[in-house]
Amino acid sequence: TARQIAIEAEKGPPPAEVLGDFAVVRITDAAAQEILAQVARLRAESLIALNQATYFSIGIHTAGAEAGRKYATLALEYDAAVETCVESNGIQVLLRIDQLERMRGTVVDFRNSLYGAGFTIDS
Repeated sequence: TARQIAIEAEKGPPPAEVLGDFAVVRITDAAAQEILAQVARLRAESLIALNQATYFSIGIHTAGAEAGRKYATLALEYDAAVETCVESNGIQVLLRIDQLERMRGTVVDFRNSLYGAGFTIDS
């Protein structure tokens, strides 16, 4: 009914997308807004085609000086053999299949303060 639809709309997005039987990742409203703004800027500058799919890729570096550090980047494609795509707060999020367990419960936020602005990845 219309009332049930209105109640569901008031609840907002689910706290996290579920893959299998566990929550994987949650993109906050602030992070979703910043991701969409960055994609819009890239499209306005013709660096991304208007019809090009975009993804927000997050994970953990596994080698080199950055090993163990989390990363976040925009991606234009993904390899389904090694990555999976979930949606959170309207954002298509790429995760490495071999890191799903380690990324479970991850929250991606965007913060803007006197000390700087950027994405935070908390798991």
